[in-house]
Amino acid sequence: ALNDWRLSHAVNGEPLCSYIYDTTMEQVEKTVSLADGLLHRDAESVRALMEALVVIGIMMRFAGSSRPASGSEHHLSHYFEVTGLIDGTSYFSHGLDVAYSTVITANIREALVAKAFPAAIFCPEKETYRQEMTGIYKQVAPGFMALQEKLGTYEKELAPVYLAKEQEIKKILADCPTGAKIRELLALADIHMDDFYALYDEEKIANAIKYAKDIKDRYTVLWLNYHINS
Repeated sequence: ALNDWRLSHAVNGEPLCSYIYDTTMEQVEKTVSLADGLLHRDAESVRALMEALVVIGIMMRFAGSSRPASGSEHHLSHYFEVTGLIDGTSYFSHGLDVAYSTVITANIREALVAKAFPAAIFCPEKETYRQEMTGIYKQVAPGFMALQEKLGTYEKELAPVYLAKEQEIKKILADCPTGAKIRELLALADIHMDDFYALYDEEKIANAIKYAKDIKDRYTVLWLNYHINS
């Protein structure tokens, strides 16, 4: 989430508060060593986790949004939950979906770092876009499409920005832990990607990567991936 915030700051000039960023990162780093203690219900580990959650909640309040703690990984989670409710299919609890999706977004960042940015970005035909969104989101599609239309997201010409800031953008993306590292951390808490892939097939994950970005009014690596790879 913090990496997405930095990305949006570079691409869109979205304001980024260094105090909020640094304080949130401090709490993230503190929780990395808690997995074993949490699994064994160690009181000190639980206390440290709760403190981190409270502090980050305060940071979101300072920011006026959930930006410091919610980015592309949450958008993917919302996709699985929304489509699960619409289609009557199974999905994980929000926390697990976010954890698994963090690996997916890390993989996306790694792929983008390794790829040369094109001179033009993808922009769909309006009717094609509407048909695809309706096919995915059905009765709630109009709300998501209205949100993006209000924001003018698909009208933005970001190719010149991507090209001018390609190295800066890639440096930001590379600063995030790799998918392998996040998998390693999750395994410490007995969370394994095999469970994720057993529930969601390749098509569902691919659609999540493509359409989850439309759920929110927030620029993340999902938008960059859509523009570069579609």
